[in-house]
Amino acid sequence: MVGAAQLFAERERALLTWADGEPVCVSFGEDGLIVEDALGRAQRTLADGAELAVFSGSEELLFSLHAHPDSWEVRETALTGAYESWSVPPAELGPGGLLCDAVIGVAQHGGRCLVVTAAGAELSYWEIARETGARRLTLPGTGRLLAYDRSLDAVVLEDDRGPNPPALRLHRCDGHPVATVEGRLLDTWDGQLLLENGNGLEVRRIEDFSLVRHVEVTGEVSDARFLRGGDRLLVVTCEEGQDRARLTGPWAPVPMEGALRLCAAHPGGIGLHSVSTLGASAWTWVGPDGSVRTAGGVVPHSGLAATTAHVRHGATPFVLHRPLGEVTGLVVAVHGGPEAVERDELRWEGVYRDLLAAGVAVAGLNYAGSTGYGPGHRAAPRHRWEASLREDVAACVELGRDLGVGLSRTVLLGGSFGASIALLAAERLTGLGGVVACSPMVSLAGFRERTEKAHPAYADWFEERFSPADHELFSAASLTRTGDTPVVVVQGTEDEVVDLGETLGLVADARAAGLAWSSVVEEGMGHQPGSPEQSAARRILLRTRLLGLLGHGPARPVPWAPDPGVLSRDPGDLVLPPRVPFARPDRPGRLIVFDGVDGCGKSTALRLTLAHLTAMGVEAQAAQLLSPECRDLPYFRTHSSDVTAPLRRETDQPSLALVCLGDRLLRFRTEFRQKLAAGQWLLVDRYVFTGLAEAMAFGVADEDLRVLAELSGLLPEPDLVFLPQVSPERAIQRIQERPDERHHRLDLGFHRRTSAAFRLLGEQYGAVTFDADAGSDAALAVIRHQVDPLIHTSPEEER
Repeated sequence: MVGAAQLFAERERALLTWADGEPVCVSFGEDGLIVEDALGRAQRTLADGAELAVFSGSEELLFSLHAHPDSWEVRETALTGAYESWSVPPAELGPGGLLCDAVIGVAQHGGRCLVVTAAGAELSYWEIARETGARRLTLPGTGRLLAYDRSLDAVVLEDDRGPNPPALRLHRCDGHPVATVEGRLLDTWDGQLLLENGNGLEVRRIEDFSLVRHVEVTGEVSDARFLRGGDRLLVVTCEEGQDRARLTGPWAPVPMEGALRLCAAHPGGIGLHSVSTLGASAWTWVGPDGSVRTAGGVVPHSGLAATTAHVRHGATPFVLHRPLGEVTGLVVAVHGGPEAVERDELRWEGVYRDLLAAGVAVAGLNYAGSTGYGPGHRAAPRHRWEASLREDVAACVELGRDLGVGLSRTVLLGGSFGASIALLAAERLTGLGGVVACSPMVSLAGFRERTEKAHPAYADWFEERFSPADHELFSAASLTRTGDTPVVVVQGTEDEVVDLGETLGLVADARAAGLAWSSVVEEGMGHQPGSPEQSAARRILLRTRLLGLLGHGPARPVPWAPDPGVLSRDPGDLVLPPRVPFARPDRPGRLIVFDGVDGCGKSTALRLTLAHLTAMGVEAQAAQLLSPECRDLPYFRTHSSDVTAPLRRETDQPSLALVCLGDRLLRFRTEFRQKLAAGQWLLVDRYVFTGLAEAMAFGVADEDLRVLAELSGLLPEPDLVFLPQVSPERAIQRIQERPDERHHRLDLGFHRRTSAAFRLLGEQYGAVTFDADAGSDAALAVIRHQVDPLIHTSPEEER
């Protein structure tokens, strides 16, 4: 079953083109644009060190701007990595001026140019062309630049109007205003604009905003693109909680499953991504002739005996995921918004699959106010939230009865506004199994005040939707009327929408009133997970809390299945496990660990350290925690002689790591613990970091990583960790020079990924790294610098 980190990484990728019969995806990394295949294996990085980068679909080129002291360099880079560049004198941006945005534009004679926006005392816009250099455009200094065509004397700026449709302003290149229209700009092509205005789609000419045609659409438009080379459009809509992709003229469906995302459009076609609760993720390419090609993504088919269907109870719609066997519980998921929709997708970091595997049904509640069901459903709760809430709560009860699940085996899961809905529902569902509320909106009045201060246009939006009674309903006093219902509140410390102190204050008030509330504070988390590590941690947290409230034991996903191509993937996808909760170190001896990829020189570093300590009069011992008996186990010998064995299921890396961890723990407690207690120093060759690093390299499941990290904490925390560093190629060469290991099966990808994993672990635990190829004297200098202070300082003095 896919891990949350892998799912998060795939959501960050976009399908850019289709080449050599395969999809070509991209994602943005710290150093530039990363070109990847369908499974996220990185192939190359483009535009490293650029100030700005933007992809031109017309030429399938990445335009990037690189600022040098005496010039601006513009690179035009193909996805193969080949590029040509040209330079112009840098523009004078003024005090505090910083480049902040870029679009590809059409120059005077039809060629491409780069048009950038600079923020300083005021916004400024600059056209950068090979022939004319960088020249400032005389445009009004507000609005986001969306389109630029000097050959048609047209510049399109967008004014953000908060909850209202944006205003698009057409200007001539000299700044003269021409026309304004409301709508969301979705695409530009061949001098035309594709807009969504709430009533369907419009195609307009860029030079004067005149209407070319109006496109009637069934359902609510999520996104759309021109199918280059003709008059057809690819339109993604949401209808009855289901995403659909169709081509216009004539209407023709594009077969896809689950939640759909449009990635890119250019003359070669249009790319989409899809992922569903039960099915596999997929990359789909629609060619200019309407042909469809598909390749699987990183998310496999769930393999679960379950179904997904759209059901209604009264006027309330649900997206229901149901196990085929006995239903052991029900989780009702309540989306935020309120104007959003629960559709068939891997929401909440993929935890729905974990729940279904435990026999728990998941129902996405599209309460009154949700989108995707027409204007009537969206407007239904306005100025009557109490009444509509009761109707939706009654529908949840009916759904539970249909599934044979009582309220005691029903839990509500909500986020943001949906978390507030879930807390309010608890008062109206006596005997509810529990509520998990992530980043709840504590006070509608307070949230409204902050929002209107940031954007006054929201005043009318709130006024249209909420009455004074609704403000009273969505208040801290109402949210804490949960009776005996257990409530778990989850809140990130870096939430940019909901205030941490306000949430913790709500929990404190509830606990002071004797309510069964608890809180989980997620360090570094925003309103939603912002990294693969945060995504994995959130999934584990939700799985544990939801199943705990339902009376289940800890959720155990299906066994980890290694990806046969994992060792060829770029190490950038490595996921750190949770921090090891090490036991308090045994005193007064010192525990020094030497770890790292095989062939890195750790044994040599250990010998140097032992010799130095002996010369200094310190009683020290080299300790191999892993017993000879463990090393002689058949599956251990298979693993040590062939690092790729787990890919063929001849061994199982997490299982072997647990076996080695148990053996180390037994040896430590029975043989070495008393030596530390007696004041002896232990120099350990390999520790818990080896099992964790190899697990990261093989991409094991989040749950396996969590268990390994948790159980590793039974061993004491080292005083020092040394991680000698050599290149993967050099490490393999060293192994091959050993007579007893020259026939071992090695893999460069394994060494690269494991080396990278050790580096990440080293950063996490403050390990000391040094170049093992720099020679013994250099290594000893590093060792002495770290070890000598410990010789003259007692553990008690360090506290």
